[in-house]
Amino acid sequence: MRIESEKEFWSGVMFIVFGAAFAGLAQDYDMGTAQRMGPAFFPTVLGGLLAVLGVVVALQGLAAETLDCKLEKFHLGPIAWVLGAVIAFGMLLRPAGLVVALVALIVISSLGSHEFKARDTVLLAPGDRAEVAFVADNPGRWLIHCHVLENHAGGMGTYFEVTA
Repeated sequence: MRIESEKEFWSGVMFIVFGAAFAGLAQDYDMGTAQRMGPAFFPTVLGGLLAVLGVVVALQGLAAETLDCKLEKFHLGPIAWVLGAVIAFGMLLRPAGLVVALVALIVISSLGSHEFKARDTVLLAPGDRAEVAFVADNPGRWLIHCHVLENHAGGMGTYFEVTA
């Protein structure tokens, strides 16, 4: 049997491995019943469903005829940077505080991206301003905002208008 779509096949295998691992590790706990669920019930059911989904996806990878069938090289470097950033955040949170831990998280995890460039980042203190230049060729009103809705009252949301 030939693998037609490597991406789908290996994604399915990954689902099967993770699902089986969760279901297997949960067996150390009491299963309970559907009416009185024990601590093993949810991870076992969820892991089983994930494994079944993995079988379906892997079988589609064997049968699918797609043009995009090559699997890209697995990049361990970015994964290591992001995991390292999360570990650094956890280790720095109590001794250094939230602000330092967040800065470390952002800086370290950004090293895992080939798209991030420090020169494109502007850190502003309260009351500071920055000027931004860009090409605006699509008329209309465009929202600039912070994703925390409570911050809009403090001026973290505005818009700019592009006219023809």
